[in-house]
Amino acid sequence: MKIYGLFIALLAGTCIIAPARAQTAANSLFNPVPDLKQHWYLGGGFQLDIPSFKAYNETVDGEDIGVNDFDNTWGIQLKAGYNILDFLAVEGLFQYHRKFEWESDSYSDPDLGTVSGKVEVSGFDFSVNLKGILPLGIFRPYAVAGLGFMRGRAKATGTYDSRWTAPVSYSETQSDSGPMGRIGIGCDVFVAENFGIEAEVAYNAGMGDIDYARFTALSAGVIILL
Repeated sequence: MKIYGLFIALLAGTCIIAPARAQTAANSLFNPVPDLKQHWYLGGGFQLDIPSFKAYNETVDGEDIGVNDFDNTWGIQLKAGYNILDFLAVEGLFQYHRKFEWESDSYSDPDLGTVSGKVEVSGFDFSVNLKGILPLGIFRPYAVAGLGFMRGRAKATGTYDSRWTAPVSYSETQSDSGPMGRIGIGCDVFVAENFGIEAEVAYNAGMGDIDYARFTALSAGVIILL
């Protein structure tokens, strides 16, 4: 939660407070107001993916074991878009998510033995988004929403150790795909007429066979007007 708060505070400071100050700096070197209308653009950057996966529960000897507390992971994103108007753009986005990990505590029973396991989830997605922009000179706060396709790969590994038998290891891999949706807010700050930096927070959710994949992406990158 601290990461969310800090990131949103930085967005607010950049896109709300800074534009008010910028109005008094018309002759600043950092005041090249971009003309976005009917411009193509490219962008890319890195992101921190914070999972909120749907829980999967398994009962072992009467004890409920939940697979839901996955670690954060890093990812990358690439985008290309077209500014239909100064306040509206359509954008294609690709995201790659390196590896969400969950590792169980060892479950032990004097009669059954010891069981431990790990699950790793990686994936990627494509989406087409509408981007509503508030043009404030070099500062461009925006809201974004889109639909697309997501594919994920889950690998489960584990060990079973008992005094009655030799240790046993297992491994299983499953791939799922389906539609996905995303919604978020962000801000572009143009430090040159055709070059800007971008920060965004967006919630992503898979649907259908991959509806368990849900995460929030905190991203930072660059944007180039063509």
